Amino acid sequence: PDGSPEGKLREKYILMSLQCIKNATDPESAGYMNFNKGSQPVVDAAFLAQALLRAPGQLWGRLGQQDSEHLINALKLTRECIPYYNNWLLFSAEVEAALLKFTGSCDRMRIDYAVKEHTNNWYNGDGIYGDGPGFHFDYYNSFVIHPMLLELLQAHKDSGDKDDGTYSLAFQHRRRYAAIQEQLISPEGTYPIT
Repeated sequence: PDGSPEGKLREKYILMSLQCIKNATDPESAGYMNFNKGSQPVVDAAFLAQALLRAPGQLWGRLGQQDSEHLINALKLTRECIPYYNNWLLFSAEVEAALLKFTGSCDRMRIDYAVKEHTNNWYNGDGIYGDGPGFHFDYYNSFVIHPMLLELLQAHKDSGDKDDGTYSLAFQHRRRYAAIQEQLISPEGTYPIT
């Protein structure tokens, strides 16, 4: 945020985001979200975790102690959700990556399992990961698989874990996928239905 019109707009949306996080994670709030009933909460929590990982100073860094505790407790509740055996492994791992970054501890098995399945078993070549054991040519590679996989590997590196080259390889896969995805865009700016 700064004094410019855009900076003021950024501040407005940062403050709104912080209020949403507070309302969504405070068990006493009318806006408290479901973090552990059914399967969908792990997806929703993963995208919240992703926002925290991408803007730690503006989101996590601006929360008070009680709000931070509520958020951590809410994210931990998602451990009761069993992810499907596909890209959903990344959702539970993304939550754990945020917990690792902000608390120093997590369920590393969830991160390791998601990374190993995607890199060892579900990589189909040419920058494309399968959405689980089966091949799906959809856009999950662009907005779930590649971003979250790299964020998980980055969280590992940031925590002091030795990188065995998996990050570099995943980054190369992402670059290749981006080149292919760009070529799919028609001159009119449309994407093919897949």
